[in-house]
Amino acid sequence: MSLDENWLLRLHQIKKSVFRRIKQNYIVEIFLCTIFLYISCCSLFHYQIYTRNPIFDLFVIYIVSFIVGKIAQKINLPALFGVMIAALILRNIPIKNSYKFGSDINEYFKSICRINLIYRNISLCVILMKAGIGLKTKTLKKMSLLVFRLAFIPCIVETITVMLFSHYLLNLTWLWGLILGSVLAAVSPAVIVPSILNLKNKKYGTNRGIPTLIIAACSIDDVLAITIFSVVITLTFRKDNSIFAWIRGPLEAIIGIIVGLIFGFLISKLPLISSTKSNHVNKIKITLLLLTGTAIMLLSLITEFTGAGTLGVLSFSLIVYNRWIKNLNSNDEAEFTKFFEIIWIFFETLLFVTISIEVDIEKINYNDIEWIILTLFLGLFFRMIATTLSLLYSNLKKKEIAFVTLSWIPKATVQAAIGSIALDKAKLAENDIFIQFGQIILTSSILAILITAPVGSILIALTAKKLLTKPESEIYNRPLHHIPDVTYILCMLSWEERSMNFGDIDSELLNTDHAELSKSEDKRQDMFSSLDKLIEYTKTKKNAIRFA
Repeated sequence: MSLDENWLLRLHQIKKSVFRRIKQNYIVEIFLCTIFLYISCCSLFHYQIYTRNPIFDLFVIYIVSFIVGKIAQKINLPALFGVMIAALILRNIPIKNSYKFGSDINEYFKSICRINLIYRNISLCVILMKAGIGLKTKTLKKMSLLVFRLAFIPCIVETITVMLFSHYLLNLTWLWGLILGSVLAAVSPAVIVPSILNLKNKKYGTNRGIPTLIIAACSIDDVLAITIFSVVITLTFRKDNSIFAWIRGPLEAIIGIIVGLIFGFLISKLPLISSTKSNHVNKIKITLLLLTGTAIMLLSLITEFTGAGTLGVLSFSLIVYNRWIKNLNSNDEAEFTKFFEIIWIFFETLLFVTISIEVDIEKINYNDIEWIILTLFLGLFFRMIATTLSLLYSNLKKKEIAFVTLSWIPKATVQAAIGSIALDKAKLAENDIFIQFGQIILTSSILAILITAPVGSILIALTAKKLLTKPESEIYNRPLHHIPDVTYILCMLSWEERSMNFGDIDSELLNTDHAELSKSEDKRQDMFSSLDKLIEYTKTKKNAIRFA
């Protein structure tokens, strides 16, 4: 064999060893996607690829934040904490000639169709759709009264508390205090929903309906806060006493739910076949679900009915998935979940990068910072009391109530979106007193994000294991058609082992009628308990059995 042939053979072996490794391929694919996406964005916005530009800054912040988020996960901290801290540091530290990463991104994006706002809303849309898919209509119906209590009572209490204390501590007028209260009262679905869904995947609180309760109430809470803000900001800067200013907020919430329900019923009625008959149909379903949800969110931006977007997307995805799931097999459900988990990796980081880019520490008004922080904490304190009281007469345990109360702390999404609106309107009105009030509200929004978002995400992650419970056994949730697998397990044991350890349990299980079993909950629980014992025994015997 010649030297050239040896070299080619060696090269072929190296190629096979490298490209057959899954982790290396994954890193290479992500790297190539990032490079080509960067080239595409630079071409789209007419920037040179090899020069410093806002697109480059955004990509640097995104990549570093993503890596730091992964490192945070490795040390048992929420990934969102790492993403936010990295993005905030990169956004606000001077590098050269007082230049800051991302300092001109917002100004550039504002001049080109508000791209930053669009990115943030698309990312939020994906998170809300994943949340809507995670909701169960049966559980939601059972907990509907509790959801509204949890959404309304804490939000209103915190709004009034902040209004009162800001009037006396920060010298705001009652209307401006109410504006500040409505800004700070909104919880962050961008922090809460990912954290709760992560716990839901680990089965924490699912047997008690905790994830469904928190996710549903979270969106309603935001709509209520935005409604109060919209009404009060319109009254503060009104040029006429329009009735529409009073009814706009509730109207947005109603329109959002109606639009979501209409689109949900229409899309769910389409005659789409299960993926058992076509490998492509399920992909069409997922794509249709995502694009329709994005359209609802962006339409709410275009029409300036921003409060309608979140509830519209949530109700749309809830209706579609719960109606589709009746005709889907396990492969369809797995594909839905897998798809959203993949795009989740990208959009979750993008959402918090775009939120963190909005936070400019230099804009903080340090004159009143101690009173602002005190007002913020007093609002949170009374919010936690109100949350606890709103859940008292429910079937939740004390530990579960404590967890829901702690999960109601994070603030980020709404504060980043509307925190600067009052100041912008005050500058347009050229009113010095209003400008001073607007700066206080902007500073409060920034501090609320910096303090509550990371702390809240850490509290949710750390307290879940202590305050929430998992189902007693995952096997209890298995459908009845899995019961015949007991036969396979029993066949792996000798007759002596079965009779010695379990007596006549096996014959009782094998002779159990499924129809009779489904009627008797006690018999079902006894059967599954016996089945657990069988599986545990086979594990101790180290038999290579995989229970389907």
